[in-house]
Amino acid sequence: LAATLILAWGYAFWLGETNYWHNVLPGIELQALGSRYNVDPSTTVGEELMDVGTVLFSKGTKLDFNRSMGFKNVDTYCVAPIVMGNTTVPSYDFWAIGMDCCSGGTADFHCSEYQNPHARAGLRLMREDQRAFYRLAVEQAEAAYNL
Repeated sequence: LAATLILAWGYAFWLGETNYWHNVLPGIELQALGSRYNVDPSTTVGEELMDVGTVLFSKGTKLDFNRSMGFKNVDTYCVAPIVMGNTTVPSYDFWAIGMDCCSGGTADFHCSEYQNPHARAGLRLMREDQRAFYRLAVEQAEAAYNL
């Protein structure tokens, strides 16, 4: 009985720690960052928002599905540039991301609220263990579409 109790306590402790590091801490860190409203992705540079966790984009902002891409590494890390209308910019600093919601090979981003015309907000990715894979997906899109 004592061994079972110790085993259960150890397992509960491990689950609690895992939950904290993967779910609770990123939320706490995100709340500590600022918010920015009415951000126009065609005129705002990403470096201006280094201390921002929540962004509300301007009306007319949409996803450029034709330039979406996915990077496969066990999971598929999907990205699509956030653009203002049909404007072309020298670099794309804002990307919508999602996991396992595209094929990876073709431009078929279908993550979360991708069809919602009123969805204009975004959160900073707080998971460091995923950041490099999303960055690779962005680099793959930049190379494929000459961005």
